[in-house]
Amino acid sequence: MEKYSYEKAYEEAAKMQEKIKKDEARNYYDAERLVEKEDEEKARLKKYEKSFGNEAEMIIAELLKEAPFIKSAELGTDNEDKKGKSDVWFNFRGDEITDPTALQLTTSSNPEKVSSKREKLPPFAKKEYRNDAQIKFDKKADLVFVHCDKIYLGRKWNEYLEKKKENSNTTLTSVLGKKFVIDIFLQILNGLGKTNPPKKTMLLNFLKEFENSL
Repeated sequence: MEKYSYEKAYEEAAKMQEKIKKDEARNYYDAERLVEKEDEEKARLKKYEKSFGNEAEMIIAELLKEAPFIKSAELGTDNEDKKGKSDVWFNFRGDEITDPTALQLTTSSNPEKVSSKREKLPPFAKKEYRNDAQIKFDKKADLVFVHCDKIYLGRKWNEYLEKKKENSNTTLTSVLGKKFVIDIFLQILNGLGKTNPPKKTMLLNFLKEFENSL
């Protein structure tokens, strides 16, 4: 239960007065009901964003796996997420660069929140060595920030699941579309440019060929 506070009481009273002032409510009772409904909707959206955030990480990991130049991709552990802000890990094919890359993903629709997360993001994340991990690594690695539209991603994921039932060869890449997919990799490219130019160059070369194949 949320702790009662005078600050919250004053805030709710101000909201109710504003409803009456704008003729959205006839009296304080109606205004109180409107404010309660708005608060419940905000709480519901906040809960949805949190739960969908976990699903979004899984979707992006699946998308990365489909790229021909990605060797493997997996979700970060709860501990890696809390300590190092790493939601998804992936590594490239080939022997040129073997250290993985971490992503912090956000689907927030709040520009200020997105900007704040991007600015506070550390340049590196620490991966925990696990015997059951696809990517076995126990050192610091590049950490990049990725943002995508949760409404579009959620809608396209449901569309992908339906198409997959009809045709098992359906790819997530084809459903999400070229523009979305390339944008994700360009964000990764931009992030790597700040911490690991050689890895950025390698991804750029991969992308030139990949984009033509989409």
